[in-house]
Amino acid sequence: MNIALLASLLLAFGCSPKWSGTDKGTFKLISNEGGQTLGYSSNSGVKILMVDRLAFKDLNKNGNLDPYEDWRLPVDERAKDLTSKMSVEQIAGLMLYSGHQAIPVMGAGRFSGTYNGKPFAESGAMASALSAEFNAGAGGKISMWPGTLGIAASFDPQLMKQFGEIAAAEYRALGIATALSPQIDLGTEPRWSRFNGTMGEDPNLTTDMARAYVDGFQTSTGATEISGGWGYKSVNAMVKHWPGGGPEEGGRDRHFGYGAYAVYPGNNLKDHLKPFTEGAFKLEGATGTASAVMPYYTISYI
Repeated sequence: MNIALLASLLLAFGCSPKWSGTDKGTFKLISNEGGQTLGYSSNSGVKILMVDRLAFKDLNKNGNLDPYEDWRLPVDERAKDLTSKMSVEQIAGLMLYSGHQAIPVMGAGRFSGTYNGKPFAESGAMASALSAEFNAGAGGKISMWPGTLGIAASFDPQLMKQFGEIAAAEYRALGIATALSPQIDLGTEPRWSRFNGTMGEDPNLTTDMARAYVDGFQTSTGATEISGGWGYKSVNAMVKHWPGGGPEEGGRDRHFGYGAYAVYPGNNLKDHLKPFTEGAFKLEGATGTASAVMPYYTISYI
């Protein structure tokens, strides 16, 4: 039903709604009085449900307000209801994240693939119907930034935090809720192939930059906050690689069989731990700590 028509009917019967709707052209925005702001596309088929004169999205289009659709309920209760409605295949799909496959994949070369046995351009598949993954070779209208090593070279944690805030907004716009970053390994082994993904070799600078990066990605404030610093601008940060993948023996990376060990020359394990324990795990923002940690494949030899 049209938003304006529905509001008019409610007024005619003496039940004024506690929400207002705005047509933004490509999507509609609904503001609930004292509640959540909702957005949806009229092309999605999603309808608006009216309960207690408030507006809710009927996400599964069954005509009923399910607990997971009720923004008044605690997050844990909503999540439990949603997972109870999901198949094992759907849950498993949400647990997968490929950082190496561009969407759509190329027809030849590294990480290539096909759709129904055909290259993407000939398959008739729509990129919008594929899993959200905008990484290797994706291109598109996404902000271009220096690597974290370049931003760290500014020696300005506030600049790193600003990057995190902007990048998080773009992640959310793309439907991505978890960043497999930042890489806060100390770059103490210049021969390591992933050195350029670090924030440098200084433990104090990397600690400050790691904290700023995660705060920028995870923290929502003001009207965008739901609870505990988490909200509509938040993206989970998965810091890596615990306990510090920088001191790869001889610079040999453990993604390959010849790079088995992290050796911590000079017995400097404590330096490699600091960006995690004093930075990403001790945030200034209300979320408190990075939401996830990715270990490395190396055997730490101390």
